[in-house]
Amino acid sequence: MHNVGTAYAAYEAIVEGKPCVSRFTTLCGQALKTPKNFEVLIGTTTDFLFELCGIDTSNKQKSIVGGSLMGSELRSDKAAICKTTNCLIAASVNEFQTPQTEQACIRCGFCADVCPSKLLPQQLLAFSKTVDTTQLLEHGLFDCIECGACDYVCPSHIQLVSTYKESKKLIETRRQDLEHSDYWQQRFQFHQYRVKKEKDQAASRKVDASVKPALAAGPAVKEQHDEAGFISKEQASLDIAAAVARVKARRDEKNK
Repeated sequence: MHNVGTAYAAYEAIVEGKPCVSRFTTLCGQALKTPKNFEVLIGTTTDFLFELCGIDTSNKQKSIVGGSLMGSELRSDKAAICKTTNCLIAASVNEFQTPQTEQACIRCGFCADVCPSKLLPQQLLAFSKTVDTTQLLEHGLFDCIECGACDYVCPSHIQLVSTYKESKKLIETRRQDLEHSDYWQQRFQFHQYRVKKEKDQAASRKVDASVKPALAAGPAVKEQHDEAGFISKEQASLDIAAAVARVKARRDEKNK
C-alpha cells in the first residue's frame, strides 16, 4: 500500500519518464501558524519549510518526521528532505508529552492486545535485551511494522519500537558480515586453488624439459618417463636385463 505522493512519483517515473526530484510533504503541528502541504525539492532543509508556515519557536518542543506514531525525532532542523519524507510535525508540549522515566515491564499484556501484527512485544523486548537473535527471528521481529501502538499503551513507558529497531539493525549487520565473510572465504579458496594449479603447471613443464633431451638422443638411450618424471616399469626391466647380461658376459670372459 502506497500513499498518494508515492503513487504519483511512480506514475511520473513510469509513464512520463521523469526522475524523482521532489516530494509532497505535509507540515503540521500546533507550533505552526499555517500548516500546509508542499511539493518540496529533495534536499530542502526542514527549518526553511517551518519558516514558510510561520513557526512559534516558544511553543515548539521537537520536530518529528514521518507521522505521530511511526515517526522519529529529528536531531536538527537542518535535516534535508528526502524521497521518503511524507510528513513533518512541529510538535508542541500539548501534543507530545515529555518522555517519562522508563520502568520495568510488568507484563500487563496491553502491548500484545494492540499489536496489529499479533506479535508478543514483551517477549521481543526480553530477547532484544539478551541479544537472542534466534528467538527474535522465531517470534517474528521483522513482522513488526513499527507502528508505535505498543509504545503508546505501555504503562511502564518503555520505548519498545526503538528497541526493536536496534535489534533489526544488529541482525542486518550480522547478516551482511556473514555474507562478506563467505565472499572472502571463497576468494581465499580460489587463491589457494590458483596457486596450486600454477605449481602443478610448473612441475609439469619441468618434467617435459627433462624428457625431451632423452627423446632427442635416439632409441639407444631413450628413456621412458611417467607423469611424475620417474623411469617407467618397462624401461626399468630393460635396464635390469641389460645389467644382468653384462655381468654374465664378464663371468664368461673370466672362465675362459
